[in-house]
This record gives sequence, C-alpha cells and structure tokens, in this order.
Amino acid sequence: MAKALSTFYTTPGKGYCKVKMKTPSHLYIEYYDSADRAFFVEDYYDKSIQFVESIAEDWTLGYHQIGETV
Repeated sequence: MAKALSTFYTTPGKGYCKVKMKTPSHLYIEYYDSADRAFFVEDYYDKSIQFVESIAEDWTLGYHQIGETV
C-alpha cells in the first residue's frame, strides 16, 4: 500500500496531484482532475522526496508538462 506524502493544488477547479511512496526507492505522482478522478501517474525511482515534490509543485505552477522527461 502506498503512503501519501503531500498534495499540491492547481488553480481552483483545475485539479491537483499527490506525491506517494510505494517503497523508499519508488515514489510517484498521481494526477487528479477537478472531479477527483485520477487520470495519470508518473513513476520516479531512486529520486528524493524533495525532487518529486518539486516536480509536482512545478506542475501546479504550469512549468511541468505531464509525461515530460525530467
């Protein structure tokens, strides 16, 4: 079972994303629409929590496109 670490919100009504940890070496971001439906998952292996949270925050600010290589 994955552990939710943090949640980042976009402009109201535009959705949000959650940073989760499956194992210490496997973090991922789940993206949700405004109806609370998950629509995409990005996996990150051997990255720090701060690194993945930075990507999630960048998405909320419009700097990261979902699926973009980082």
